[in-house]
Amino acid sequence: MVKSDAVGRLVHHDVTACLQIPAHVHRLGAARALEQTARDILAHSDMTPVVLCATDSCLERRLERIPGVVALGWRTDVRALMATSACVVQNAGGFTSLEALASGTPVITYRSISGHGAANSANLDRAGLIP
Repeated sequence: MVKSDAVGRLVHHDVTACLQIPAHVHRLGAARALEQTARDILAHSDMTPVVLCATDSCLERRLERIPGVVALGWRTDVRALMATSACVVQNAGGFTSLEALASGTPVITYRSISGHGAANSANLDRAGLIP
């Protein structure tokens, strides 16, 4: 499936998407964790992982080799993607989590990055905002 077709199906609700919005991935271990998250979503749900890779073309190429994963580069329609997704999976608990919550899109913390990611996720969980 061509990426634009996948995004079109997502926006028209033909795909139950799980939007992954990772923190910046600057090391190979983080890229592997993100890849494993996409694989976990495929293996344990009926959702299509849609991963926002921003300007990280290496990550985008790595993820688009996984059948069933939609890896997207820089987007200007993130709000629309959030609104049409069944949930947002995040690993850092930052501003994007709050934006998703404000839009009414459920947010799930999974494989939090160490440091601020773990701290933010713990605080959001403690506040009862996200699991």
